[in-house]
Parts: sequence; C-alpha cells; structure tokens
Amino acid sequence: MTADEARELFSAAYEAQLEPDQQQAFDAALEAAPELFGEYAAFCATLDAVRSANKPAPDILRGVQRRLRTASAGRFYGDRFSERSGITRLQPWLILSALALLLGLAWLGFRLVHVVQLSP
Repeated sequence: MTADEARELFSAAYEAQLEPDQQQAFDAALEAAPELFGEYAAFCATLDAVRSANKPAPDILRGVQRRLRTASAGRFYGDRFSERSGITRLQPWLILSALALLLGLAWLGFRLVHVVQLSP
C-alpha cells in the first residue's frame, strides 16, 4: 500500500471500519513510513480534540430570565412564564368552546331578528 492510499484510509482506520486485510496493509504502511505514522497520529489527535470540544451549549434562557426578574423586582418576566410548562391541554378547549358558544348565540340572535322582521 502506498502512502497516498494509506492517507485515503485515515478516516476509515480512525473509525475502525477497515476490513482485516485492509487494516493489516494499513498498519504495515504506517510501520514502513515513520512520517506517515506521524501524520496519522496528528490526524487522530485533531479528531479527538474536535470531538471533545463539540459539546452542546448550555441552556441559559431560564437563568437569564430569572436574573432579570430578580433585578427588576418582578417588572420583567413577572408572570414567571419562563418557569411554566406552557399552555395546559384544557385551555385551548375552553377557548374554542367559548368561541363556539359565542358564535351560536350570535347566530340565534340574528335568526330571531330576521324572524321578527318577517312577521306582520
């Protein structure tokens, strides 16, 4: 295996995705060329550093809102919206029911006005 062929297999070797015969040829190429072994070691070190640094960012929104509420004496975020779990399942149904009742009453009202106007 040439050095260029071994370089193309760096990623697969790092992920341990080489077939056994490919792995043996890759190891032999690394042993035969010390500079290639150094390149592979640097490649592995770089990927290890990137993977260890690639952590998710912490969620700081609630902490910031709590500090703003405390510093403003409840003026900002006074309703503790950031600490609530959100709208409950019952609230949308109550709103929809109230709207349906209101529309029904409005329809009945217009219907009664129409009937009163038609009667002599």
